[in-house]
Amino acid sequence: MTQIADAVQFLNESNIIHQAIVPEAIMIMSSKTAKLGALCFSRPANDKSFNYESTRIPERLHRYIAPEVVRNEIPTRSVDAFSLCAVLFELMTGCGPWLGIKVRLVRTPLSIAVAEALLMPHFCFFASDFQICYRISEIY
Repeated sequence: MTQIADAVQFLNESNIIHQAIVPEAIMIMSSKTAKLGALCFSRPANDKSFNYESTRIPERLHRYIAPEVVRNEIPTRSVDAFSLCAVLFELMTGCGPWLGIKVRLVRTPLSIAVAEALLMPHFCFFASDFQICYRISEIY
């Protein structure tokens, strides 16, 4: 996973936002090599135009995508941190993020307090860790 995190950092330092870090975008090439694909959804970080790329992300992947991307808003680098944390959550728990929650609700802006009330107990862990990942992403 460190290779994927390095790839995301490289993209962000190159002013590119991936927008769609999902399990399907991570390719294991050998036991020691992982690559990040699905760059077709990426966009320049300084592009403030309509987020057309996000309209092409399949709905089944919206559980991994930052809410602002799903809502076609202008993304920032923090959307990659959100997606990376969602993938890490699945690796750590064996459960996809937001399971048991309808995709329609995942797209709805919610405060953390409301989200925690909706989620099963083990998802509160994800909500807390997302906040940590989100703040770290704003530093670099």
